[in-house]
Amino acid sequence: MSLLPDGGACFKQTCRARSMAWSVATIWFSGQLFGCSEERVITEPSSSAASPVARMDAMSAQPVEPPAMPTPSVPEAGPALDATTLPVVDAATLPLLDAAAAPPEASAPMPADAGAVGQDAASSAASTPDAATTPSLCSGCPQQATDLMDMTIHLHHVHLRAADRKRSGLFYEQNFAAERVTLNAAGEVWHAPPILLLIDESPIAPSSSLPTALQHIGWGAADPAAWYEAAHARGVAPDTRGHTLFNTNETPTVGQSGSGASTFTLLGVEPPACFPIPDAFSYMYVLGPDGERIEVWSGADLRVNHLHFTTPDLTATMRWYQRFLKLPADTGSLLFSAFFIDDVLFFFEPIGQAADYGPSEDHVLSHVAFSVTDLDAWLARARDQGLQIVAPPASTYGFKSFFVRGPDGVLIELVQAAPSGELCPSARNPAR
Repeated sequence: MSLLPDGGACFKQTCRARSMAWSVATIWFSGQLFGCSEERVITEPSSSAASPVARMDAMSAQPVEPPAMPTPSVPEAGPALDATTLPVVDAATLPLLDAAAAPPEASAPMPADAGAVGQDAASSAASTPDAATTPSLCSGCPQQATDLMDMTIHLHHVHLRAADRKRSGLFYEQNFAAERVTLNAAGEVWHAPPILLLIDESPIAPSSSLPTALQHIGWGAADPAAWYEAAHARGVAPDTRGHTLFNTNETPTVGQSGSGASTFTLLGVEPPACFPIPDAFSYMYVLGPDGERIEVWSGADLRVNHLHFTTPDLTATMRWYQRFLKLPADTGSLLFSAFFIDDVLFFFEPIGQAADYGPSEDHVLSHVAFSVTDLDAWLARARDQGLQIVAPPASTYGFKSFFVRGPDGVLIELVQAAPSGELCPSARNPAR
């Protein structure tokens, strides 16, 4: 059975079925963006996937080994990435932790019923940092001043589960210029501007199957084709699994002039002034070290620019985020929904049925975390709305946070921390 909303037909047919009012220009643009033709049909094989619990039980009976990556054919020599053109992060914008400062409070144990959340906390304690070799970063540490009058919410980190955390971290260092840092003197994490990647080694092999609510992280590349040529030579392989209306069969799918602005017109969102919009929009999907999907598209070089979610019920999912995060009502178009938090796009696409989704912490991309300055107020808000509190406030990685269950099984963490100085706030950032 196809996991596409239209039963596997090409995006052009989807557009006509969804809205006969779409203009000829939009239909033309969909062909450019989705690499779609009248003859092209995207289908997915049928499956009878086991439940997340059954899958995890089966995996726990066998040793965890990193998935074998295909041996790539080295492409012909071409233009290499020029390191001098990469943006330089101003260290002054990062709240560095003074080595002489007192260490943060000891990490409190997570509740036993938090499942994989508790596993994350345990594995983070095992990754004691070497302060002599890694820079220090303070985010949510006791020394950090926070403005309780700042009601806005910001993106803080994405948490990954890996079969081999060092191997996973090295992948993001080599291909996306992520920097290994010591967070709050409590553990090693990876700084991938403008957010953090927290990577924990999982005792049970994490799933990379699709669909999952938090489908992928997206990075920008000044020249996607040149980026892929260099990455492919290092062993990075394309991800052609579908599970999206976008074209997964080319690396990259190259848009024509003007497709950059048309992309955001189609999404129905207005990027903040600091978000670069390319003239020609190119994109591709590749596989991470644990089989996770990663997207690279035209944009600010080696900077995280979006998170892509899939959902069986676009209307209900967006209603949840609008209510909890206080988002504006006009967050999307006829087929997709999207909103910006700071200069990171949150993109939602309708894929599959409710039975296709399980807890996101079963997957490589375990959960997404937001930073707030008044954690108690947000906890009260979550309780007032009757949300499932997966784990009450506790300290991990030197910051205090709690977890709620979002729609489609996605796990959401709220962290008490001041916003990063690298974020470029959107004029429409949600606020409590």
